[in-house]
Amino acid sequence: NVLEGNLRSVDFKNLKPLNEAARLKKKILGVLVGGNMKVIESHIGTPDKFNFSGRIAFFEETGERGYRVDRMLLHLNESAALKDCKAVVFGDFILGEEPLENGQTVRQSKVEAVLKRWAEKQKFPVLSGLPCGHDTIQRVMPLGTQADLTTGPIGELQVKTVVAK
Repeated sequence: NVLEGNLRSVDFKNLKPLNEAARLKKKILGVLVGGNMKVIESHIGTPDKFNFSGRIAFFEETGERGYRVDRMLLHLNESAALKDCKAVVFGDFILGEEPLENGQTVRQSKVEAVLKRWAEKQKFPVLSGLPCGHDTIQRVMPLGTQADLTTGPIGELQVKTVVAK
């Protein structure tokens, strides 16, 4: 429906604020850009690097453990790639389970704690819970389109991406 122009917007509700800037009620307008965090991070310093200035950034990842996600976020910060972005919204981060000594894995990865710790250091709003990425629920994410992001207390958060016909 999105590709054929029959669906003019895609709504995402119940996003979780990860820092103080995201808990404050406000509306943010901007173009939504992003995708797989490792792919985006690997383009830093190249002519194909992503431009997040004045935009809303979206990241998702698969198969990366917490310490590696932490390293990617540090690289994004140190390179100033996100310096002038309006907000960051995290989608699915899956298959990053931590191994245990007995050969088992921890079902809950440490990625969630890494994202929260990183978010608390940012001045722009950071939210999570977007059902997009590589998990079982794969909602369409029309990147490169105008987005309306409403921040505030949990339960009042929404991203609305308008798709041009």
